[in-house]
Parts: sequence; C-alpha cells; structure tokens
Amino acid sequence: MVFKRFAKSNRSALYIGAPEAEAESLPTSKVCLKDVYEDHHNLFEELSHEKFIIVGRKGCGKSAFAEYAQNLAMEDANLFCTFIRQDSVSLETLVQLGKSVGTEQTKEHLFKWLIYTNLLKMFLNNEAAADSPKFRLLKEFMKKNSGYIDKGEVTELVKKHKFQVNIDQFKRFFKTSFNKDIKIKESRAEYYKLLPHLEDVLVDVLQHKVNVENQNSYVIFFDDLDIGFKASDTESVDTLLSLIRTSKHVNNTVFAKNNASAKVIILIRDDVERLLSPLGADIAKIFSSYSTELNWYQEEFLNDWKEDQIGLKKLIVKRIDIALTRADISRLKKCPWDSLVPNEFDPKTSFKYIADHTLLRPRDFILYFKPLESGRYDIPLSKRDVNSLLGLYSAELIKELSIPVIIEVA
Repeated sequence: MVFKRFAKSNRSALYIGAPEAEAESLPTSKVCLKDVYEDHHNLFEELSHEKFIIVGRKGCGKSAFAEYAQNLAMEDANLFCTFIRQDSVSLETLVQLGKSVGTEQTKEHLFKWLIYTNLLKMFLNNEAAADSPKFRLLKEFMKKNSGYIDKGEVTELVKKHKFQVNIDQFKRFFKTSFNKDIKIKESRAEYYKLLPHLEDVLVDVLQHKVNVENQNSYVIFFDDLDIGFKASDTESVDTLLSLIRTSKHVNNTVFAKNNASAKVIILIRDDVERLLSPLGADIAKIFSSYSTELNWYQEEFLNDWKEDQIGLKKLIVKRIDIALTRADISRLKKCPWDSLVPNEFDPKTSFKYIADHTLLRPRDFILYFKPLESGRYDIPLSKRDVNSLLGLYSAELIKELSIPVIIEVA
C-alpha cells in the first residue's frame, strides 16, 4: 500500500493493571482498584451471614476483595476495615516470643488479643467515639499498650515486660462502665488475664448507640497466612488451626450472638485448606459451613454464545475498556475485547484460546497483557502478537511457579 508508512499509528501504551491487588490500592496507582473491581462471586452477600473464610488459589483475587473493601471503608464513614498480615505481624514469631519469656499464653489468647484490640482501635478512631468522654480511659489504655497491638515495638516490650500490659486505665474504665472491679492489684498484668473483660467491653462497645444509630460495621482481615507456612512443621499447622477455631468462636459467640455488626475474615489458599481439613474433626466442618470459594473456572459458560457471562471475561473486559479510553485508542468493534484481540483462532474464540494457556485467574490475564504498557504493540493486536504475548506470559508464570514451595509435604 503506497501510503501505509504515512498512516497514523494506533500504537500506544495500554495499561491494564497490576498483578498484585495491593499495588492498585495505592493512591499513585495508574489503575485504581475501586474503579475496576466487581464482586463476581457475590462475596459481600456471602460474608454478610455466617461465612468468614475466603478460599481460593493464589492470584484468584482474595486480597483484591479485601483491598477493595478497605477502599470502600475510606469513603464510607460507617465501615471500618483493617488487615492483620503475616508479613507485618508474624503470628508464629509472637507465639515463640511468648514461650521464650515464659508467658503462659495459648495461641487462642494471642489471636483474641489481636482481634479485640484491633477492633477497639478501629472503634476509637471513629470521630464520635474519640470525642466521647466515656471512652477517654479506654483510649488511654490502648495508647499506652499500642506496642503490643502494632508489631513495631513488641519484641523490645516483651523482653522488658514479658507480655504484661499496663492496666490502670482499663481497670478504671471497667469499674465506671460495668460497676465491677477487676481483681488484679498490680498495675501491670499478663494480657490474657484481661481477655474476658476485654470481651465484655467489646460487646458493650459494639452495642453502643454510636454504632447502632450509625449502623457501623467492622471487619478484620487475616491475609498472607501462607507466608512462612510449612506443612511439615506441626507448630506452623497448629497456629493456622488455632486461628480458624478462634475466629469461629469470635464471629459466632462474641459477634453474631450479640447481634454485632463485626466480622473476622480469613483469606486462605485452597491448597492450604485441603491440607488442613483432615487434621481436625471440626476443621473440615468449619470449612464446609463457613467458607466461600473464589473459583473462576466456569466450563459451562465456555460455549461461544455464553462466553460473555463468564466472570473472568467480564473482569478483563472492564479493564480493557478503561485502558482503551485512557489511552485514547479508537475502537473497531463494540466489545472492548474484540477491539483489542483478533478473533482468528477457530474453532476457539480468542478468549478461549488465551484462557486455555493460563491458570484461569485474574492475575493471569493482567500478567498476559502487561507488556502492552511498553507501547510497542499496535492496537488491535495481530495473531502473531497474541502468541508472542503468550510466550512472555509463560516465562513470567514459570518465574512465579519456580519460587520455592512453602507447603512442604512430610
């Protein structure tokens, strides 16, 4: 064609998103999670009732849901969310730290302390609660013992005071609120001795008119629990089992039975779930009763005429739509997918062709299109480009899968 070299190029950097949800939650992210996230598995509804465990493969969107919920909390004055992440609060390290100084704590004690204090911390960050004279002493108690709540200072504090917390303000608050004395004379005491009293305070706080009238909700996410987990380590396994049992107790006995709008949510990989289920008579029942699965594999919809109903395709189509608009790239077809990817893979559709080369996770499709941000590809892509991108994706996937496996089979 004579004028081909003078034709306007439709080549532009196309940014679909980041493979890690946490990156898209940053204010500086090119793609904001709140703009692209959709709840294709109806998780908000599922978790509004008895379910509190989200199970799914790595990269399927467990953390994306939690990050999205936290983004909602930033915009909703009546929703409060926080994370307890294994990479920032090593549960096993805290357990071992207690043993090293001779503290008679159990893992259930530790998890209850983390849950109760983190929830109270969220409540006291509520402007109405912070301004109330009723909670002044409770706020002082939390401030004095913040080092035992946020990991930053806990190691030095335990070396100095073991796991003994300053309880003067708490005793005075408890006396004022419940007209009962805490029968501990010392000004410091092991934190687990306060747990029954903390539980009373927590229930009272959640039923306080500040929460009831404003319909406040509180959520604590336990995430990244696979970091450092080893199936061959009985202590590591027992730590997760204890967390699951403790979370069930708190959700059912402390929250649900008191009609409190609060929940502890555990995010866990499906391979870890399969490993844990046979290890306790109650654990399999807990997973079957209280878990919901993030599964993107929907074979029944992979017929061409139903393909657009697949959640995974809806997810990536929305991202492509936003990316094309922001890059000011003209569309040749009505569907954003068809404007980007050629349908030249008979008898398969282009989506089915690419999907069959992936692990069918959101991360796979985001990773597959990642090279487009370089601006070195013409839009729409050619058949050759599609296969080239598959090669690049495969190389990235191999890097991910070649990371030493943390689940060690004994």
